[in-house]
Amino acid sequence: MAIDYAGRGIRVNAVCPGFIDTPMLAGIFKAPGMEDTLADVVAHHKLGRLGRPEEIAAAAAFLLSEDASFITGHALRSTAGTPRAAITGSPPSSGSPGPNRRPRPGRALPARSLRAPCSTQDQAPAPVVEDHPAEPL
Repeated sequence: MAIDYAGRGIRVNAVCPGFIDTPMLAGIFKAPGMEDTLADVVAHHKLGRLGRPEEIAAAAAFLLSEDASFITGHALRSTAGTPRAAITGSPPSSGSPGPNRRPRPGRALPARSLRAPCSTQDQAPAPVVEDHPAEPL
C-alpha cells in the first residue's frame, strides 16, 4: 500500500504494539490460572513491564507528525525489545536462539499464550489467543 499511494502523498505505516496494559488484556490475565502466563509475558519484555496505552498513542502521533513526513511503509514495533519468537512462540527465523534469548531453567512458553498483533504477515487490530505446544526458550 505504501508504494501504491506514495505518489499521491499518502503515507502508510503501522504501529505494532506488544502487550499493553488495557482493560481487555487485564480481563484475559485475571482469568483463573493465567497468573503464571502474565508473569511469563512480563519476564519476556526486556523493560520488565507491560506497555501503557499512552506509549502506543505517542508512537502513532509520531508517525502522523511532520517529523515522520519521510517515513512510509514502516511497521513500528513497540514491544519493549521483546523478540518476536518470545511473543508468538515461533522459533527465530535464523534458527539460532540469538544473544538476548537465554533459556530460563525449567521455564517454557505456556501452552496457551498471546501473540502480538503485528508481523509482516498479519496486522490484526488486537491480540489473538492461539494454542500451540510449549517450547523451551
